[in-house]
Amino acid sequence: MTTIGKTGSRTTPVVKQEPAKVPAPAAARPNVVKAAVSQRMTDGFEAGPQRAAPARSQALKESGGAEGGKAKADAKKKDDGGGGFLGGIASSIGKIVQGVVDAVTKPQVSTNAEGRTVVNLGVGDNTATVSQNKDGGLTIKSGDDTVTLTAAQARGAIIQGGAGNDSITLDSSVTQDLTLDGGAGDDKLTAGKGNDTVIGGEGNDTLSGLDGDDYLEGGAGDDRIQGGEGRDVLYGLDGKDTLSGGGGRDYIDGGAGDDKASGGTGDDQVIGGRGNDTLSGGSGNDAVAGGEGKDTVKGGTGTDKLYVEANETTSDAVKGERNIVDMTDADKIGSSVSVTGSADYQARVQSDLDAMRSMPSGQELLRTLDASGKTTTISETMGGNNANGTPLSDGFMNADGTPGKGSNATVGYNRTRISLGNSEEWMTRPPVVGLFHELVHASDITNGTLANGSKGGVRNLEPSAVGLPIDLDNDPKTPDVVQGGRPGENVLRDELNLPTRPHY
Repeated sequence: MTTIGKTGSRTTPVVKQEPAKVPAPAAARPNVVKAAVSQRMTDGFEAGPQRAAPARSQALKESGGAEGGKAKADAKKKDDGGGGFLGGIASSIGKIVQGVVDAVTKPQVSTNAEGRTVVNLGVGDNTATVSQNKDGGLTIKSGDDTVTLTAAQARGAIIQGGAGNDSITLDSSVTQDLTLDGGAGDDKLTAGKGNDTVIGGEGNDTLSGLDGDDYLEGGAGDDRIQGGEGRDVLYGLDGKDTLSGGGGRDYIDGGAGDDKASGGTGDDQVIGGRGNDTLSGGSGNDAVAGGEGKDTVKGGTGTDKLYVEANETTSDAVKGERNIVDMTDADKIGSSVSVTGSADYQARVQSDLDAMRSMPSGQELLRTLDASGKTTTISETMGGNNANGTPLSDGFMNADGTPGKGSNATVGYNRTRISLGNSEEWMTRPPVVGLFHELVHASDITNGTLANGSKGGVRNLEPSAVGLPIDLDNDPKTPDVVQGGRPGENVLRDELNLPTRPHY
């Protein structure tokens, strides 16, 4: 477990590492919280048989004489040459070596623990094109190799580039929701028409979205990331990154490094992160936050909300708001929060925590966690987000409304989850909103202020975390109220110019 700290201008979050996991689209979890110590809060909707080798022919049967001697000599020549016993060994070794080479350099198809198909293109510089067949299956062409997946195999499939400078393109026929993982190297990855997840990995990568609601993550290196026409999420992470949202309502986070980020058209959210960034909201009603560093922030056209330090250069907030955020020792805010998992996961979550530190609601929430005297640990989940306590029962209010003892909290966070459904506009949101929701639960758990009771089959603690009115005193005769003491999810949504959540 690693407590978030600071080394120079950088956070160093690695002590305990788990094996890296490929990010996966998350299935919705049930939004019902069981009344048990182990209950969790969520953000809702948050080699076959081998043939025996033939026996070697006996050159001479127990006979002597000249013919027998000649036969023995011929047999010895055969054994010493390429066609006899030693030659057979050499041939077998050659086949084994070739098999190993093929396993490393040619595409390999497997199934991961989540039941998803994984196509690894192998080491080296791969150039692959993916097209969708009429039956929903996929055809993957990589060099001289072709891999065909059935429609069932194609659903949620992961295509990995491996080590090397890879180019993987989903052509315009692909509507399946896929994951592209470039791995180490300078990769070029292009999404299709589905809601795709694109991970660049280490290296100077070029990532492009298309028509779906895509998640694009650059990783370490100087990356160029371009969103498409959907509601995309872009993360630059370490390096001097250039990010542009394109069309649609996009969330853009430069991460660590001196980044250039622009929202494009639509009501975008642009976060600078750590470093001296140049940020622009573009057209639309945008929210732009500089974060740590000396930033240049431009709202663009529209009614924008800017979150900057007092000495930073800003413009175009005439129709909106210019909010001053004190970033003094901001990296110390949230010191009670730690992150476990792979280095990639920790760096990615750190970017979200830095984004919270650059917003008023985020700073307030992290301070309530610190004030509890308890700890909160964030770890990776492939499913829906959740929060828990050890024990959870200590996290609830007492019957008289006073705080309980509180307990240490854990949060499971899926960093690529951007959708809770598609029936309402608010359901598609940046992952940071889901993390914020769970940290509201963590604040209540650590401070002993989880709401008791329920209404309409929904436990009060869930709408309370959203920031909706609840029957806080469990008395139907009194009006419902919004629980105080920490901001709810809708406060962050409002700061980011996102649609607020009307219900749980």
